[in-house]
Amino acid sequence: AVFFFVLESPHFDELRTGKPLSGSAGCAALKFLAPATSSQEPLGPYTAQRHDTGDFRVAIVNVSPVPLQVQAYLESMPSPLLPAADWAVMLAIQGSQKEAVSKLSSINEQDANRLLIPGLQRRISTLDLSSTAVIFTSGTFAQRSWQEIASRPPMTTLPIPHPSRNLWQKTTNSVCNTPRAELRRKVHEKNLTELRRLFTASTT
Repeated sequence: AVFFFVLESPHFDELRTGKPLSGSAGCAALKFLAPATSSQEPLGPYTAQRHDTGDFRVAIVNVSPVPLQVQAYLESMPSPLLPAADWAVMLAIQGSQKEAVSKLSSINEQDANRLLIPGLQRRISTLDLSSTAVIFTSGTFAQRSWQEIASRPPMTTLPIPHPSRNLWQKTTNSVCNTPRAELRRKVHEKNLTELRRLFTASTT
């Protein structure tokens, strides 16, 4: 891979298709990366089609291979038989803006987040990475989890927002209200510009 995304977890559409970024977030992501395209396709299936032709320059990896929200299962299959308290913990770690696992609100949340790390590490180890590959960690959950990997690939890692709610486009078109938030937005904007450049270079 020339670059790859680290994202959070699958949801409705990802369960249905078996591919990451198959829903509205994936559509927004591809539209941002290739604004001239007329395709309404999500980024995940688009990337999978390129893999089918032998082009593996772009890859997508989720921290969790299964949904962390019970609602994701309602349209496709029975949800796992977990206590409500466990679903609440997963919802909490998914929504938390804490930048480190050690700063999560409870030991249960910290343990649940760390439970996902070995699987993420195994999936990363299966990727055939270029020595100059760039890693884009998408959203706080992915960024926090990535920091927990014991032997991270020695490549450039750039944080960006999660593509849901059209956040990539909003990040490049807005100004934040506080200096700290604006500084973070500018970092994300710079990284998204680099992402679009790499995507264009690897798909043309």
